[in-house]
Amino acid sequence: MHVRCNFEASLFVIQKVFLTADIGNTRIKYALWNEDRIIVETGQPADFEELYHRVLDVDAFAWCSTIGDLPEKFHQLEIKSLELTPKIRLPFVNEYKTPSTLGRDRMATAAGAMHRHPGKTVAVMDAGTCITTDVVTADGVYKGGSISPGLEMRYKALNTFTEKLPLIRHRADAPLIGQNTEESILSGVSLGIIGELNHRMELLHTEYPDIAFIGTGGDGPFFADKLKFSIFAEPFIIHYGLLSCFILNET
Repeated sequence: MHVRCNFEASLFVIQKVFLTADIGNTRIKYALWNEDRIIVETGQPADFEELYHRVLDVDAFAWCSTIGDLPEKFHQLEIKSLELTPKIRLPFVNEYKTPSTLGRDRMATAAGAMHRHPGKTVAVMDAGTCITTDVVTADGVYKGGSISPGLEMRYKALNTFTEKLPLIRHRADAPLIGQNTEESILSGVSLGIIGELNHRMELLHTEYPDIAFIGTGGDGPFFADKLKFSIFAEPFIIHYGLLSCFILNET
């Protein structure tokens, strides 16, 4: 899939092949940039050997990781690279009280939101392993957000911490009133998440009347059309954030 990129990027970036990687708990999501296009690839299981071989074929590399540092051999490569950490230059003012504990993926999300929606107050709702919300104001201040269990985590928790509740697979047709155990779990988990997101959006809209809501994450499509507020789908926002941070730190 090719998505046009609106970056007014540095000459280095648009003349080179550039890789961004979002390294999560179970998967690595890649984006390969070439000239003014982003070639987005499906996430792969978290395999550092696979990642290493991909990095060997590019001119520059930026990444964020929620599972710690990369193996030493990545740091010995003679290419331009950037790890997203609180120590680098960021395009926003960080008001998080414990910046060292802020997830690197959330930092990238905030940077991507600023690039994609400049001059707007935004809340990015990322439905992945966890469901996170991150708020950036129109004047470029990262305010913080929220973290709650994601879709699969809730299903697994019900199965793990009870004697008899089964582990089920998510379905899009969750009923309002479940008529068996599987339907009851689907109803509780799915409608519970929808209610949670709608309530949070209402509170944020009261606090910031001009706020724009951005949706991302693998489970986002399950909920996007069931929310009370319109939402901008931005499946690649972390990768935009990684590239924008790379450019900022190169200039």
